[in-house]
Amino acid sequence: MSKYTSRQWLTFVMLALGNVFEACAASLMAPFFPSEAESKGVTPSIYGFIFGVYTLVMCLAAPIFGKFVTQIGLKTMYNVGLFANSLACISFAFITYINDTNTFIGISFMIRIIAAMGHTAFTCTSFTITAMEFSDDVGAVFGTLGTCYGLGFIIGPLVGGALYEVGGFLLPFIVLGCLLVLFTFASLCALPKYESKEPTSKEMKEKAEILPLLRISTNCLFLYALFSGSFCIGYFITGLEVHLRQFHLSPLEIGAMFIIEGGFYSLSAPLWGMITKKILHPILALQIGSIIIFASYFIMGPAPFLPLAPSLTLIITALAMYGIGFGAVFVVSFNGGITAAKDNGFPDNTETHGLVSGVFTSTFSLGLFVGSSAGGIALDYFGFRMGSIVPIVMLFTVAISPMIYMFSHFKTKMYTVKT
Repeated sequence: MSKYTSRQWLTFVMLALGNVFEACAASLMAPFFPSEAESKGVTPSIYGFIFGVYTLVMCLAAPIFGKFVTQIGLKTMYNVGLFANSLACISFAFITYINDTNTFIGISFMIRIIAAMGHTAFTCTSFTITAMEFSDDVGAVFGTLGTCYGLGFIIGPLVGGALYEVGGFLLPFIVLGCLLVLFTFASLCALPKYESKEPTSKEMKEKAEILPLLRISTNCLFLYALFSGSFCIGYFITGLEVHLRQFHLSPLEIGAMFIIEGGFYSLSAPLWGMITKKILHPILALQIGSIIIFASYFIMGPAPFLPLAPSLTLIITALAMYGIGFGAVFVVSFNGGITAAKDNGFPDNTETHGLVSGVFTSTFSLGLFVGSSAGGIALDYFGFRMGSIVPIVMLFTVAISPMIYMFSHFKTKMYTVKT
């Protein structure tokens, strides 16, 4: 990274800090919102959808934001996203004063939708700026930014749980919301302005469109792996706090449990970026990562057909494994999506980067929405352990998909080590 210019370093620092703050905002409520919602008469199925609507909105908005990021402007969309999320975070603090169940649910949904719009704007521009500014080193930089995002997921639940113990439901959201406001103003001053270059006549003919992108078989594999991985994250975000109640942990201790997956993801993401650049073909790295996350869900519950009792040791081990495996899936999918698009005739410009960012963000968000919603329903009807059969079956198909792909494309020598 010593080869970067001062402009690139400034961009990297602002993107890194933005990812930390945004991840904090996304993960802050996980350790204590379920108990708060239940105290207002909200069932797991409903608060599962409150978790999930955030990612549903991201799923729907990401392709649109990715498509129009060039017209709106990268810096403008980046900062508007940050500011919208900061206002939503501060507003969410005050729902604790709403005692009517239906009003609590309605206001929660409304604020979560606003926060999701802001997070989508930030995520699409963050991915696009990374692909533009670090075109020769996308995998390594994206992996490092993934570490920053994972760090935010560590800080969010841990600090959120601690502040909740000190000041109740109000304090975590007020503190983080104010920090986001301050960072937004800092970003307005410090983040470089990105001018979109005018497309050439050839690029106008090769305009980036969603359907041709989805027809690329490699991208279909990446998108399915990303969807399944994020589905399982959404599933345990909704259900993990309930699953942990049997161990009688404090809010701070539960918050600490939520940092494990993000912590190991943070450590592994840059390593996967370097590995896929210098050692392993991305498809093979995806295969390894998929097998790891499949194995992790076997022991998280643990699976109901295993003769094992639930324990903190098994849950901690499973979360660590999931973080390592998902590091491969996430980094390989996005970086591979950009590469596959360019290899299949898409122009190497802002429009293509924005389109790929939007599609992959949308897929990731859709998985989180379906997973968190399914997690709430499973808790209501089956409990965390029995309900884990669904993600286990899904992860099995993910684990074998890269193998099937490699065998079907054997002539392309997918196992060849990159040099």
